Amino acid sequence: MAQLIRQIFHFNFTQSKTNFVLMALACLCFCSCETFSDKKADLKFGEIKELYPAFGTDYKASILEKKLQLDFNQYAVLENSYVDLEFVNKDGQAINGIKFFVDGQPFKYPNYVRLRAKDYDNKTIRLGLQFLEGVEEKNHKGFIRIKNSDLDRVDDTDLASTTNPEIYRWTARYTKRMHPVVVGLLIFLATVLACLLLWFILFKRIFYPRFKGGEFEFLKPDLGSVRIKGYRKFIMGGEEKVKQGTLSKIFTGKIGQALRGEAFQLELNPHKKRGTIWTRYKVDSSVDFSAGNRGTFYNFEEYDFKDANGKKHAFIYKNKDHKRRF
Repeated sequence: MAQLIRQIFHFNFTQSKTNFVLMALACLCFCSCETFSDKKADLKFGEIKELYPAFGTDYKASILEKKLQLDFNQYAVLENSYVDLEFVNKDGQAINGIKFFVDGQPFKYPNYVRLRAKDYDNKTIRLGLQFLEGVEEKNHKGFIRIKNSDLDRVDDTDLASTTNPEIYRWTARYTKRMHPVVVGLLIFLATVLACLLLWFILFKRIFYPRFKGGEFEFLKPDLGSVRIKGYRKFIMGGEEKVKQGTLSKIFTGKIGQALRGEAFQLELNPHKKRGTIWTRYKVDSSVDFSAGNRGTFYNFEEYDFKDANGKKHAFIYKNKDHKRRF
């Protein structure tokens, strides 16, 4: 606790020289728990940080306090002298939106408290303030001044010649911030959203490209046409049904299947280096493709093969976005 520095209130009796001496000896001392450098020393009450949502906590219920030591001399106690300390804003006006306390109890009057010598002699009191609903978010500041008193002097200030002298400056801050839990949650959600956007806009197309078009027209036997546009993988034939979860469809793209039950299985994938126009394939070792095929289906070329049962098949791969390969 910082060194206590006293500020003195003097009684004033002017009827005789004797009373004048008594006046000079009678005093009331205020000692703050901070070191002050001048007459209007700062009483820094601190800060109330209101968090929203409050999650059940009433932040405005908190009272910011500062301790003051009061010392009345014996003559002041016998006379039961008093002083009214008033809180005002920096313009000297009454303060709205703030409630004031002494020793945890609200002021009897809105902005000031009366301190009598018999009640507060040699006693430490707690001056406090509380922010009310609707208070402006900012640095609140002003003065503590003497509203009324039957004393003649306050420290070096002659009350008879000075109206409402200011003896302290006071400051307090009110801020309103989003709750750190909510901030963290929003940051997390923003990060997830950014990652999702990057994935769906950029990385999904890189790692899981889709067919931009194309179809297979089966000539032998006449099984019709199979379109593969929009799929990131396509299975032609196969004994088992291709299963794919919802999340896989959303994050990687759909896998298509046609001609299930045939005795062959072709796995078709977009050709990444060719802008997903040409089609690469994988085939069971039991399927006998025609000689010269190199794992890529080219536009308007005819392909024939025998399935595992020796059944002959022939088809043409077509893609309107790509020229015929000669």
